[in-house]
Amino acid sequence: MQMEHLSRLAVGQQRKPPIIVPLDDGVTLTFRHIPAGSFRMGQRGGEANEEPVTEVFVGEFWMGETPVTLEQYGVMAGWAGLDPNPSYFENLEDSARRPVEQVSWDDAMAVAVELRKRMEALDRLPRVHGVGLPSEAMWEYACRARTQTEYWSGDGEAALVEVGWHGEEWVKGGTHVVAGKRRPNAFGLHDMHGNVWEWCADVDEDDAYRMVVPGAVMPWPACGPRRKDDHRPRVLRGGSWDFTAWGCRSAYRFRRWPGLRHRLIGFRLCVFPGPVKQGPEARAESATGAKARRDDAAVAEGVDGADLNTNFPPRSGENSDA
Repeated sequence: MQMEHLSRLAVGQQRKPPIIVPLDDGVTLTFRHIPAGSFRMGQRGGEANEEPVTEVFVGEFWMGETPVTLEQYGVMAGWAGLDPNPSYFENLEDSARRPVEQVSWDDAMAVAVELRKRMEALDRLPRVHGVGLPSEAMWEYACRARTQTEYWSGDGEAALVEVGWHGEEWVKGGTHVVAGKRRPNAFGLHDMHGNVWEWCADVDEDDAYRMVVPGAVMPWPACGPRRKDDHRPRVLRGGSWDFTAWGCRSAYRFRRWPGLRHRLIGFRLCVFPGPVKQGPEARAESATGAKARRDDAAVAEGVDGADLNTNFPPRSGENSDA
């Protein structure tokens, strides 16, 4: 009954104008409105951690039109006291408009905190309750844009080629200019498949989808830095420029340590109408809405840290079962 009630409220909800945040020297950051709605999270016949497929409800929010670019990050990193130019691909043509990479989960959260302060100082912008990384449920809902296929553009690699950068050689390949030659989805979001992996707020849970309550209203993610003693891996979504089509699916789930910086990993930010948790004690919840129950010792015992820091899913041309 709750899902039916929420779905009725969401039907016909009007798309709201984007939020455009001026950063500096003509650089802006655009957030597209993602209307509230329900969707079937996961994929039957995919990886084990993508099942069971469960219908859930996501409230409205705004998501970055593209992954954060190098020029956008450069401004926000300056506010946060971080390296403004961390990218491995900084010397490629139009590098300023390519996704920033070699940015950790911690870096992404740090610039989100500073961006919220900037938005609060600009009276003409809407008042918001939080700026941060999306939960993985929010990410998948925004990526699918009311579709239920492998990619929002359809099934099969031919559909992916239309909308995402993937399958390139590790030595010769690299990131691509955002909002370039690949069309956006129905929510106006570019490069949700491929280009760079995108951090999500969630602590990774192998059994996350088995804990989802059908019809659940997915919670807002925590906004703010992690506790210093919280070293659990965080979720990554979307695949990247050198990965197989399988790893770029809407439902594909991956994880890495929050302090890792790598040339395959970037991020995009979200604006939340709230309420959301704030501050250094804020603790990211999993996609189920249940807090992670494993402590650091259990994670260290069950996960190979070297693997989380260096190894990725098979690249283009490699066996996905390897």
